[in-house]
Amino acid sequence: MRLLKNILPHTPMLNVKNKEDNLFQILFWNCLCIAFFLLSFGTNIPTPFFILAIVFGFGNILRSRNFRISENKILLFLPLYFIIMGVSLGYTDNIGVGVKLLERSLSFLFFPIIFLYTKENSLMIKRLFIFLLIGLLVSFLVNLVIASYNSISIIDGVLSIDTSINGGYSFLDSFSHGGSYFISGEFSKLLHPSYVSVYILVVLVYFIKNKLEKRLQILVFIFLLSYLFLLASRSAFMILVVISIFLIFNAKNVRKKYIMVGCFIFGLLLLSSNPRISHFYSRLKGLSTMDHYKYATSEQARLLTWNASIKLIKSAPIIGYGVGDANDVLINKFKDLDYVYNYKKQYNSHNQFLQTFLQTGVIGFSILIVPFIYLAIRLRKNYGFLILLILFFSLMFESMLSRFNGIVFYAIMLSLLFKKFFFNNKIL
Repeated sequence: MRLLKNILPHTPMLNVKNKEDNLFQILFWNCLCIAFFLLSFGTNIPTPFFILAIVFGFGNILRSRNFRISENKILLFLPLYFIIMGVSLGYTDNIGVGVKLLERSLSFLFFPIIFLYTKENSLMIKRLFIFLLIGLLVSFLVNLVIASYNSISIIDGVLSIDTSINGGYSFLDSFSHGGSYFISGEFSKLLHPSYVSVYILVVLVYFIKNKLEKRLQILVFIFLLSYLFLLASRSAFMILVVISIFLIFNAKNVRKKYIMVGCFIFGLLLLSSNPRISHFYSRLKGLSTMDHYKYATSEQARLLTWNASIKLIKSAPIIGYGVGDANDVLINKFKDLDYVYNYKKQYNSHNQFLQTFLQTGVIGFSILIVPFIYLAIRLRKNYGFLILLILFFSLMFESMLSRFNGIVFYAIMLSLLFKKFFFNNKIL
């Protein structure tokens, strides 16, 4: 509660005192803040507020009557990406699947256009991240309650209506027997850990640059790293290592650099103690000597998925297989290659760049990658570059743009990264 009291006074709702603001713009930002707060709770809960934000955003455009695009025209690559996905429906058989993906991807069409005409300042952007932070805190508490309940409810490894205390375990023993509920996907019942991990990393980077009160900032960092530890996302840990190394090399103050190196080593030792991370290499071993893939580990299955995706890309490199057929073609390829585990799990590419290549070929892939290249050049000396790294590397390890929560977050974050606010803030 003290954390919330210290944060909330710094997050006043926008009002109409600023003559440059109008009601539509105020409602747009407020709906966006509420949606960011709810983002960690699943897909359906924040969706109505994102829809309202789109409505008010276009209302702001119509009210301002300023239809000239003076800067950041490259932002239109995101709507163009949506259009290319729509065109691919012309050569896909599974129209229903393709249409559903397009419906989830409408954020790529709407939000970039809205942000071209919407004014922002440091307060508005900070409010977005603070609401996302508070949402992460509440979702953490909810997940903690669920994990604790499931842990206590275990008897001999099986969920039961009776508690494990009644079954003979002590209170502490019940957590020991149900410890798996406090790690990885079992701890994140509201939303897939990969998406929550991206939110955590982005918030972490933002508040490295935009400092809170000192004690509060320490508490926030401890909370975010603890949440990340329990989610046990291997890709998130890899991204965190890359960010840490980048910050160390860019630190201008020698004393600060030594402190960061010490924190990095300590953090690396702590994160490597995570059981899901410590077994990562051992679970990869033996792939080259396997004569069947019925019992492949999740790590091995990911490599097999990438291999199957690349084989398919070579057969249709220009336009791909369409947004409706890409997953079906990949699953059939698993069957042809006897990747039994992958076939049973019905995996997608687990890499958005490969997924896009399968859906729309080199055309869609090029349109997806251009904004990243442009922003990398523009932001290379700004802290926004670290957020860009998080977005880019997370796309390499998951098909993040297959679900609404990933699509809307990427559409908004990439749009914000084009704003002058990020260009004018140095890393350290």
